[in-house]
Amino acid sequence: MTKTMNTILIFLLLMQGGFFPNTYLLAGLLFSFLLFILAPTVKIYLPIFLSFLVLAMHYFISALIHNFSAADYSPILQIFVYVLFCLLLWGLEDEKGEHLIDGILIAAILTAYISLLSYVGLLPIKGMIVKGRMQGVMQYANATAVFLSMGLLLINKNPKKFYKYKPALLMGLQLTMSMGGILAFLFGLVLYSFSQKKKLIFLLGEAIEFIISASFSALIYISIFIFEVKLLGIFMAIMGCCLGLIWDKIRTYLIGKKRVYISIILLGILETLGLLFYRGLEAAATFEERMIHSKDGIRVLMKHPLFGLGPGRWALEKENWQGIKYYSAKLIHNSYMQIAVDAGIIALLCIILLIYIWIRKKNKQSWEYSSLGCLLLHSLIDCSLYFTGISLAGIVIGSYPTESKRKYLSIQKTIIRIIALLFLFIYAWSIWKMIL
Repeated sequence: MTKTMNTILIFLLLMQGGFFPNTYLLAGLLFSFLLFILAPTVKIYLPIFLSFLVLAMHYFISALIHNFSAADYSPILQIFVYVLFCLLLWGLEDEKGEHLIDGILIAAILTAYISLLSYVGLLPIKGMIVKGRMQGVMQYANATAVFLSMGLLLINKNPKKFYKYKPALLMGLQLTMSMGGILAFLFGLVLYSFSQKKKLIFLLGEAIEFIISASFSALIYISIFIFEVKLLGIFMAIMGCCLGLIWDKIRTYLIGKKRVYISIILLGILETLGLLFYRGLEAAATFEERMIHSKDGIRVLMKHPLFGLGPGRWALEKENWQGIKYYSAKLIHNSYMQIAVDAGIIALLCIILLIYIWIRKKNKQSWEYSSLGCLLLHSLIDCSLYFTGISLAGIVIGSYPTESKRKYLSIQKTIIRIIALLFLFIYAWSIWKMIL
């Protein structure tokens, strides 16, 4: 069952991350099947289970209150997918559950390579590049950026196995040109540095790696979009990825050579100025607009605090709530505010409780809180949690079995079947509503 779940997780992360929720309904059906057929008993960690269950039911009730329609059922069933996924996850043995972390990282590595191949024109996939920015397999630069950032931080769990893939992940992150994604990654690095004895040396090594990779990223961009020499861009991408074979040696050598620090600093300043010149004004305007999103969301909550507008209704009704500035975004670029607008304050409190449980978990690994911190910070300025694949990755990392005293409840096959049948019933009902 571990291999099946891992395969599903990698597939879902590569299938555009979940921005299009219908993709994930098949996953919910498959999880239901696994619960119904394969699992004689599963374990429940009650606080997280109840939080997800209340969240799912609140979405469901909100949809009913606001005249349940075909436009509403997808986000409701997405939340039920989380409930089913948790039931399967907690039923795995600890050592098998660890493989899912590797599954997330493998998906990030595949995302980086597929995106790079597309960026240089070797694997032309529609929607992978917009205005020179890498959108990635998720078709959205910021979501790809935060997922690659999480992957980079997860490398610290098993560096001997995955360190050689770091340049590809770094170049993928940089070519998204996502200011929020890069800042979230840097935030995650600072969190991880707290676990290091020599914090400054660690951060210096990370800075050197980032600047060297950024040099290759810049050369790829210049080759493709300024000189329009596709072959040169391909060569630079290959060279950058091949550096991964000696990446640890490069880092060690450069850290030991103080005379190279000035060159690295100057190169870093040049790269930062180049990014700000190319993206600075646009990023600042985007950030300002996202603050307006949240303000409009607060106006909704002031009038509809208990159940919000209903799942998916913001995209249809946002013009009624916009202030003096019009924007076309169909989601509030603040995941927490969007959840509250969808289903009310209680739904938001459920998410806050989940985050609190994850943060308070004992014996956290340093790679664990850094990758989760990266995601949770980014979710304040984007709709990261609305990419189901990324949310599932967050659930795996947050539920990583590092707390030996955690108390689980075991439930028998009859109850498992009731839960699985409930999901199947709601799914069938939603399809019937669509047909009618």
